[in-house]
Amino acid sequence: MTFDQLYRTNRIYTFSHNSIYRINNSFHISLTNTNFDIRDPERFYGIVDIDISENEDIGTLYLLLNDRIEQEHFSIWKIKDIEQDFITPLILEKYDLTIPDGIVLNSILISDIDNNIALLGTNIGLYTVDLTEGILSPEVDIPAVAITELSYSNQLNKIHISTYGRGIWTAEFKQIISNVTNPNNIENNVNVYPNPVRDKLYIESSHTDNFKLISIQGIEIMNFKINANQTFSKDIKDLPDGIYWLIGSESGISKKVIKI
Repeated sequence: MTFDQLYRTNRIYTFSHNSIYRINNSFHISLTNTNFDIRDPERFYGIVDIDISENEDIGTLYLLLNDRIEQEHFSIWKIKDIEQDFITPLILEKYDLTIPDGIVLNSILISDIDNNIALLGTNIGLYTVDLTEGILSPEVDIPAVAITELSYSNQLNKIHISTYGRGIWTAEFKQIISNVTNPNNIENNVNVYPNPVRDKLYIESSHTDNFKLISIQGIEIMNFKINANQTFSKDIKDLPDGIYWLIGSESGISKKVIKI
């Protein structure tokens, strides 16, 4: 049985594939098996990872779930631990995720800046997702290696990224989140059109920057320089249909591009 531990005031949470446990840090230590039903009529879920955001109410958990039958299907559930009766916790939200082919999710870290933003450790690197949209975006500044665990150091403002065979990496937490939550500020405005696009993509930027177009799997497709206040065009009709990300190397701005 595999366990993870999450510390929050006087509680420790652990989990196995189909159960969550709470340990109350008091004179009398109790171990409670939730064993609540995490299935729906069409899914047979198992727990991959759990996390707590520091600015949530005590007892609010995020569950990263994987369908054991259709293993490409992942979902994130937000639940509330009602301490008097943790056998039947309150399910607050359910977020289905759009997962690119070949990507497996291993870990989750909820942003303390914006609870709608989650960081996801995968078999090919770090991804971010806006839970309201459910579409993954690769974090290109992190190596495309298998990530087994994510943790956050509040004092250092860094995330620690445990990898398979490549050691532990660190990254600035707020910088990663700001790239997701503030992709279009006044000083670094980027306009992309048409979007969705069939043939030619036009890009206008208020600043000079080197951009790269990457696939949702994190593979760089092309790169180019765009000068400030000029219209740049690129023919992408030969690219497969799907979701891509236009990312500025200097600014960190990211724009979702849909090819049809």
